[in-house]
Amino acid sequence: HLLVLDVALGFGPHAAPSPETGLPRLGAKRALFVLQSATALREALVSRGYELLVYIGRTEDAISAIAAVVTVAAVYAHKAVCDQERSIERRVASQHTLRTFCGWTLTHTDDLPPAMQRGRNLPLRFKAFLDAVSRGKG
Repeated sequence: HLLVLDVALGFGPHAAPSPETGLPRLGAKRALFVLQSATALREALVSRGYELLVYIGRTEDAISAIAAVVTVAAVYAHKAVCDQERSIERRVASQHTLRTFCGWTLTHTDDLPPAMQRGRNLPLRFKAFLDAVSRGKG
């Protein structure tokens, strides 16, 4: 398992600021919460016999570093919803086989409107997703 705290999303000393405001994307309290959550997740996985690698940097760099040591047939990840995460997906897909699946919505795929094709055809913007789910349409 790999958890990447991507600089494009505000993590690390070289984190990119918000393009809209130029301000940091991540405050100190939220950063601490994310790091504590990553630590707790790693401990839970280790207790079940799994490992979690935590990488702070660019997602594609993390995957390339792993691929330099072991064979990576494909990268499996939750399908991104927001523009910045989708940009990261495109960068990863340009270097590796990327397989995405629905998983971040907190809505079961059976409860999504038919036009969303069980999570395979999600709107690009969260507002559009929220409106469609609220209306029961897609």
